[in-house]
Amino acid sequence: MTIARQGAFHTGRYRNVLAEYGYGEAEIRRRLDDVWHALFHGDEDVRIYYPHGDDMGYLLDTGNLDVRTEGLSYGMMMAVQMDRQEEFNRIWLFAKTFMQHREGRYKHYFAWHTKPDGTRISEGPAPDGEEYFAMALFFASAGTGRGSYSVERIFASQAAATAGSRRMTGTPAKVIATGHMIPFSPWFQR
Repeated sequence: MTIARQGAFHTGRYRNVLAEYGYGEAEIRRRLDDVWHALFHGDEDVRIYYPHGDDMGYLLDTGNLDVRTEGLSYGMMMAVQMDRQEEFNRIWLFAKTFMQHREGRYKHYFAWHTKPDGTRISEGPAPDGEEYFAMALFFASAGTGRGSYSVERIFASQAAATAGSRRMTGTPAKVIATGHMIPFSPWFQR
């Protein structure tokens, strides 16, 4: 195993642990594509991604048979890293359409939990899902995938991610000073 003196952010080189263990690039690519296909478009007993209507999609929490911001945001992270813009866009649109609050106490936050049809189960936000939404949007805006995202998507993603990161570290959500972490609720009192 190779230990880098500087991280990938500084060098622009990302580790490929599978290559370090001797697997060839074609074999790695084939296996990643096979796993992607199984999870996103495979048999019912394996897949976790489901299209919703003509332009949306969600990842099913198979233990609870519901949809959570955490799963959607992980799906967006996978999609951008695999350069699967269609699935990325479909998942993000599901989140924006069914989970993001447009007004009230949770304005701009996402309800963390819905049924597969988009009906909200819980109204409150969960920072893990929101943080990974922001990260996936930053990755997409930076062109982290193998291909490129449209200019409109990049600017929209970057604006949304920047607003999201400000929202998660500013008022009313505050970083808990003693633990240096974002509270689970924007109104957490310590």
